[in-house]
Amino acid sequence: MRFAHRIPRLSRPFFRAGLINAAGSAVLLGAVLPFVAVMARRQGASPELLSLLSMAPFFGLLAAGPLSRLAYRYHWGRLQAGYHILGRAFLLGFAVVGGPVGIVVLMIGFHVMRGGTALMFSSLLHAHVRHPARASLLKWLKIGPFLCALPVAWAAGRVLDDSPDAFRIVFPLAGLIAAATAVPYLRLPRRVRETGMIKKAPGILQELAVVRRDKRFLAFLSVYFIGTLAEKIGMPIRPILFADVLNMRYADVALALGIAGPALAVAGYVLWGRLLRRVNPLHVVAATMLLKGIRPVLWALAAGMENGVPLVVAGQAWFQFMIAGMDMASTLTVLHMCGARNAPLYAGAHYWFMGLRGIIGPFIGLALYRANIGVVAIWWLIAGLVFAGGLGLIAFAVATRTQPASDSTQSIDGQ
Repeated sequence: MRFAHRIPRLSRPFFRAGLINAAGSAVLLGAVLPFVAVMARRQGASPELLSLLSMAPFFGLLAAGPLSRLAYRYHWGRLQAGYHILGRAFLLGFAVVGGPVGIVVLMIGFHVMRGGTALMFSSLLHAHVRHPARASLLKWLKIGPFLCALPVAWAAGRVLDDSPDAFRIVFPLAGLIAAATAVPYLRLPRRVRETGMIKKAPGILQELAVVRRDKRFLAFLSVYFIGTLAEKIGMPIRPILFADVLNMRYADVALALGIAGPALAVAGYVLWGRLLRRVNPLHVVAATMLLKGIRPVLWALAAGMENGVPLVVAGQAWFQFMIAGMDMASTLTVLHMCGARNAPLYAGAHYWFMGLRGIIGPFIGLALYRANIGVVAIWWLIAGLVFAGGLGLIAFAVATRTQPASDSTQSIDGQ
């Protein structure tokens, strides 16, 4: 109760809607997302289809750019609810669709809409929550889904091990529950930063001109792109490692991706959330970028062991602990760099760059696998690239040596 009183009054409707939606996100994180790729592999998905499946989340991030233009025309809360409901409705198709191709199609549809929700969440956070309170509220909105996902993942893993075809019930049910939790976004009031935006979406050249003038933001996007590309190389290799090399049960997959990882993510959001109230978020992005390179090291070791499941679990737990910090810090960094009315534009550019790396990385991973480079060697290569990217971002943070720009950066209409 005392925590509720510390939330700014104008931020409470957004925080309440975000917490309710977090329950739906928890169902997806626990019952669907950890198992899709392994399930597709066991149904005969080729490395090419696995690569396409691993790209699905990043098709959604690429879609964030075009979807950002709708924010200049429509109520942001309604857009957020619409993206969530439409995306989660794709999971209903698992009741009738079978085979790896159908799985890929449904997950691409799901993630395209999910890209819009990431964009609108950043924009709503920017509009409803002023800077001093953002880190604290963001921490709890991130913790909720991971914390609630733990028992869901355990139960789903047990059900799928007992009956692999149970996904035809589990996935659609998860989609229905998650869609219902997005409804509170429809009732969000508009705030000044939303209503103050121009009513007509700017032209693409005008958008590009705004971002192009912000040299520091472009530099950040470029270095962040390079630093995070490496881990995407391993996305089509992960289900091969789990299903073919380690022969992991669904319960093992649930332990790594749905229980240990989210549990450490919760701890990470608590720790990083406190730290981000006192330090430059750009420095946290740089540090976590480097340290998350430990996961591919552990997975490379696991691939060469008879029982590498414990190392897989440890690697995923460490990775999600670091990603919790990077997730919050990168969001806060982008919001600091954007102008008072440009949150959708800057967030859209950020997610578009993230989507692009997620498209390129799996192609590289597939090419390495098709070139008969062993799974162990691929994970060692990924580890080296992640460490190199982390050092590059640290060099960028040291070179800038300034706090992120304030919210007074020039906006599209020059105000």
